[in-house]
Amino acid sequence: MKSQQNQWELVAEQLIRDIRRGTYKSGEKVPSENEMAGRFGVPRSDIRKAYSCLKELGYLRSSRGCGSFVAPQRDKIPLSMNSTSFSHKMLSLGLPYESKVIQRDWLAEAPAIRQALALPAGGAVLKIARLRLLDGRPAALHTSYLPGCRFPHLQQDLPTLTSVSTYIRQAGYTCIRDGSCTLQVEVPSPCEREWLEIPGFGTAVILTAKQMDEKSHTPIELMRIVYRADRFTFLF
Repeated sequence: MKSQQNQWELVAEQLIRDIRRGTYKSGEKVPSENEMAGRFGVPRSDIRKAYSCLKELGYLRSSRGCGSFVAPQRDKIPLSMNSTSFSHKMLSLGLPYESKVIQRDWLAEAPAIRQALALPAGGAVLKIARLRLLDGRPAALHTSYLPGCRFPHLQQDLPTLTSVSTYIRQAGYTCIRDGSCTLQVEVPSPCEREWLEIPGFGTAVILTAKQMDEKSHTPIELMRIVYRADRFTFLF
């Protein structure tokens, strides 16, 4: 197993291939770290790292005192990366979908966000975060930042605000275009990992985007969406 890669990475890649082609089936106990170390001719510490990686990626689960088992592998959901709202995409696929508002706060200090929204220093910004659940399990965390000056009734509407896309349309913004957008794989923040139940330092697919009012050419929403990478296939 000579390679520029670390040995544990090669082990992890081989075990993923084994699981995908059914060498180890769902619910089956995988060999112990000692047995695997003998199979691959590597130290037990490398097997421990490989198993830990596969647990973070959702291929394995552990049971205290019993060992490691192949976790059930769910089919990934095809997610089109267009401007249609996430809820409409999930409902159109007939999936058991739920959205929970987990935060509604006015930000005190957010210079980078104010700059992205073309607001002056001290301009009011609302942060509203929604946890997206599929089959009762966390799938995505959608955080929107709205400029208060462009939504004059935002303060009084805040207690009942759940769907940001609907609220924007009801506020009179009917000609909307996509602004700057980035999509990258990275480690979410500790809070995001906790909400999405991403173990360890597991990565996620993160979309950052702006919505622009076509008439005034001003940003009306800044979005950060964190997707569990093990739940979706992304379509462009």
